[in-house]
Order: sequence, then C-alpha cells, then structure tokens
Amino acid sequence: MFDDLAGYFYENVIATFKEYKDQRSLPSSGTNRDVRLAISAATALYHFREHVPTSYQKSRTEISRTCPDYNLLGDVVNAAKHRKITRGNPTIVSADEIYEEIVNTEYLDDKGPYHHVEKIVTVKFLDGSTRDLYEILENVLNMWIDELEIMGVSPVPQHVLPVTHAIPQRAEAGRLDLVIQQGLRFHQNYRLQRYNYETGRIERIDLTGCDVKFRLYKPAYSIDLEIINDKTGERLTKTVKLTEKESLKLHQLETDEEKQSFMDKLVKRKRLYEKMFVEAGYKVQRKAPVKED
Repeated sequence: MFDDLAGYFYENVIATFKEYKDQRSLPSSGTNRDVRLAISAATALYHFREHVPTSYQKSRTEISRTCPDYNLLGDVVNAAKHRKITRGNPTIVSADEIYEEIVNTEYLDDKGPYHHVEKIVTVKFLDGSTRDLYEILENVLNMWIDELEIMGVSPVPQHVLPVTHAIPQRAEAGRLDLVIQQGLRFHQNYRLQRYNYETGRIERIDLTGCDVKFRLYKPAYSIDLEIINDKTGERLTKTVKLTEKESLKLHQLETDEEKQSFMDKLVKRKRLYEKMFVEAGYKVQRKAPVKED
C-alpha cells in the first residue's frame, strides 16, 4: 500500500504541481492556461487526503490545524469545481476570484527605472486579501511530504523551497508575451507596483483616476537583402516584407539562432536573391538538379 501511495503521490500530485510550475516560468500569458494547470495541481493536492490509508487519515479540519493553507485550498478547489459555493463558511465563494494576473514591478538602478514583468495566479478572498496560489500549493505540498515521512512512506521528495523575491538586475528583468485566441473574449488582470528602496518592500501603484491605455498590434517583420558585385562594387539592396503568417512564426521564436535559421530558410525557399538579380536585369541560369545514384 505504501509503495502504491508513493507512486500515486509522484505520478499525480508531484506531476501536476510540476506542470504548473513549468508553465509559470514560461514568458507568455493568456488563454487561462496557468489557471487551468494551477487548479489541476490544487485538486490533486487537496484530494490526496482520500488516498491516505485509513489508519493515517485525517479530516479537513484536523489537517488545517497543522496547515491552514489546506483549508484555503479546499475552498479554491470547490469554487473552481462548482463555480459558486453556497454552503458553509468559505473564504472564497466564486471561481471568478481565481484569476491570472500580470505583475509589473518597477525597480531603479544608476541608469534609471526599469521593469520586471511576471505572472501569477491570484486568489481573492472574501475579506479583500489576495494570495499567490503558488505559495498555497507550496505549503500544502510540503505538508503532505511531512505526513508521508511520518507514515514511513519511501521514497518521498525533498521539500519545495519558498519562492525568493530578490531584486532582478536590469539584464535579468523578465518580459511577457500575450497569447489571445481570435474570436474569444480577452480579459487580463494587471498589477503595477514599485519597489521601495527605503523600506525594502514592494508597494502597489494606485491607478485610481488614471487613464490607462493598452495597445495591441500584429507583429510585422521584413528582411533586408544586399548583394555586392566583387568586381564593380555595385550594390543591390531590397527589403522584403514577411506575410502575417511568417511574421507571427518569426515572432514566436525565442533565440537569435532560431530566428536567423528561419530567415535563411525563407530566403532560400523563396529564391529571393534570384529575384533580385532578375529585377536588376541580370540573367539567372538555374542549374539542373543532380540525380543521386
């Protein structure tokens, strides 16, 4: 039984937690993917109690005495499942109070202000307070690891270390891309805050009364081509605009190497250099393909 319990813990609880943790670190936000994976992890953590052997089982109230966040997690899971909680005395009653939030924090160095952008899944409770759902998941996961050690279950993973909030350097400051599904409503929560170097605390920036503008645009790219005649020094230049589909593909690539490889293949596939010669009045002689043996 204990071997099976360890397997279930790794293959269901740890696995869903890791899926959300990996998604959380990706530099893109939108389509509620973070919320979906966070709820999956929350559900696995909350209902793991039902898989514990009877002799070690505890009620929700008993577990919450040791780990108060377990009770909060129960309300989150129930709100997400039933849309609304109408019974008991929950800390959250609506699934609408579980949402993805982009957090933009302003820092300062000798060059001036710079911004670090990240994303979290926020839970807003009835008393108006908010929590990062990831922190709740961490605490409950560590609680279950302690419980498994008490049961003598082996192997058990090491405790998850709490997220540190060190000041990112300008070169390390993160950015996020927004992912929007065409034809569907777009709803995004956004938090603007600033690091106070005197108090060493992060403070929210009050936007009450501010006129906030938000711009969306389609990525549009072009390729600059140049050919130099070694004998005459004549230069042929041309700018080729990428199609909407090509621009989107290029925009989704992360590294410079990936982008350069994509453009090189595009130039070769479209015979762009040959077209430049033709437009300039040069004759282009194509070689017949060589048949391989």
